[in-house]
Amino acid sequence: MTNRPSSQFNREICTNHFINAFHQTGLLSDLDLNYLDQDHNYKRQWTVSENCQLVVSTDSLIENVHFLENTAAGDIAFKSLAVNLSDLAAMAATPKAIGLTLLLPELNESWANEFATVLSKLSLVHKIDLVNFQAHQGELAIHVQIYGEVEVGRALTRSAAKKGDLICVSGFLGDAAYGLKILKEGLEFEKNSDLQYLVNRLLLPTPRVELGRLLGLFANACIDLSDGLLADLGHICRQSKVGAIIELTKLPLSEPLRHVCDEKDLTTYALSCGDDYELCFTLEVKKYSETVELCQQRGFSIHQIGTIVQEPGVKVYDGDKEYTALNQKGFEHFQV
Repeated sequence: MTNRPSSQFNREICTNHFINAFHQTGLLSDLDLNYLDQDHNYKRQWTVSENCQLVVSTDSLIENVHFLENTAAGDIAFKSLAVNLSDLAAMAATPKAIGLTLLLPELNESWANEFATVLSKLSLVHKIDLVNFQAHQGELAIHVQIYGEVEVGRALTRSAAKKGDLICVSGFLGDAAYGLKILKEGLEFEKNSDLQYLVNRLLLPTPRVELGRLLGLFANACIDLSDGLLADLGHICRQSKVGAIIELTKLPLSEPLRHVCDEKDLTTYALSCGDDYELCFTLEVKKYSETVELCQQRGFSIHQIGTIVQEPGVKVYDGDKEYTALNQKGFEHFQV
């Protein structure tokens, strides 16, 4: 697909092509096709379950800001939905529906078909309905609004961490940012399992939806790691009016990252780089063992990395010595 708008763009043709593609891939039913209006917008309603509250999140992926030019359509589709699913996971919510707005420089049918196929597949895995779709001309960007529900009073927020809580994360830290480094430097990764793993962690993040729902029973506060551990944990601390101490030796690092990354850079990737879309959460000490046991039973990997304290700010300790070579600004896309 070209990266500049074409004078040949026809919105009606473009919208109809995507709607038909979503229909062919099973995301839309025959009945759903009736919701395409005369202005070439697709829109239908859905309702929140009884005793549940609505949660909504919106995120955008823009070419050359959130993904590189010439990224495959399927990878763009997957990540555009996965990062929104991650937002709901951090609230302990169940995803129910999405609205999708595409800005496209032109209609490339093979690109559109690949995008629709992958978006539909991931949507169907999570039992998500498409309730709104629009296509407009512009430089390539994908805007997703995701709707979910959570039992009243069960939603996790960033503002309920308490002094003495343990700080935990799911999965591994720093993988995605190194995957970006691989792509930016044009390294051959297809035949190297370590490099392929790291690139996949960037392009195909795993939304921790099931883990998020489980944490709704145990955690006090939660956030997904889009901008890096220090920056995102900092959001929890500020909104909860507390501080945090991270133990450097407890940061979970994957074997592929350890294999390919210079040891001196591992800490930076784990603390300050983003796009991992793991969950960072706090919970009381007395709930930790039960949470770990249930996570292990369900195949979730979680790691305790620190403690919530009263003094504001996020500090990192290597043993009994404070680690000061930190970048707490957060992840800037494509600045690795």
